[in-house]
Amino acid sequence: MNETKENETETNLQKKLSECELKSDEYLNSWKRAAADLINYKKDEAKRLEEFAKFSNENVILGLVALFDEISLALNYTPEELKKYDKWAEGIENLMKKFNELLERHGVKKIATIGEKFDPLLHEAVSQEPSDKKSGTILEEIRPGYNMSGKIIRAARVVIAS
Repeated sequence: MNETKENETETNLQKKLSECELKSDEYLNSWKRAAADLINYKKDEAKRLEEFAKFSNENVILGLVALFDEISLALNYTPEELKKYDKWAEGIENLMKKFNELLERHGVKKIATIGEKFDPLLHEAVSQEPSDKKSGTILEEIRPGYNMSGKIIRAARVVIAS
């Protein structure tokens, strides 16, 4: 009888051991999944923060781009005689170079326009004009467009051939 009880106890112990091993495997797998989820979450969060940091200054850059355009416009309307001899015009040109360098350091690039094919993702057509060029070719740039690190922050306003 004692032997039977020992066999039953041993069987029960083996059963419990098997159950514990199954639970242990289940807990280990759950832990592994949770650890993998945490790693993926950290990667996603790092990407999100990187994107946020990259474009957090977009409004400031847009303000600088508008200023850049106004200075460029003023320089374009400066008479050629002044551009050649006047220190003021030289100073404005140097200011434009500095502005351009600043924008480039922040990943801002001007969108190509004149002679390019119209792309509604990059350009905003303000009018069409008859031309001997292929329909949809950009004839004139009304306002430059810019992209920042691959994101369009301002579409270029253009006139296209009809």
